[in-house]
Amino acid sequence: MCKVLHSIYYIVLVMMLSHVKHVMAVGADPTRPPSGVLSGTSISKEDSIDGAPKLTSIIISDREKAAVINGKKYVEGESKKGIKLLNVKKWQVKLVHNGKTLQLPLIKQTVKVTEVAE
Repeated sequence: MCKVLHSIYYIVLVMMLSHVKHVMAVGADPTRPPSGVLSGTSISKEDSIDGAPKLTSIIISDREKAAVINGKKYVEGESKKGIKLLNVKKWQVKLVHNGKTLQLPLIKQTVKVTEVAE
């Protein structure tokens, strides 16, 4: 009886592990946004200062370096809508917009200082 239970346990375990291996091999990149997230998104002119490009996300993987600028995904080296993405780093991108080379930080480097009430 014990041998039968042990055999059944072993068979179930092997089946589960083979399924996990298959899912991991075929599985999606957990850092990739769900499909459709980038499509249809846009930044209004009010969100962008003086019509300047607005960086909202940086995507770096083994396959590509990309950024989301004005709601559109740009792969490093790609040109469209008057913007050419030159370089993608962890915290900033370098691009050409209207003939000017710009470096856009992912996080603005401004600090608001307030007085502490005693």
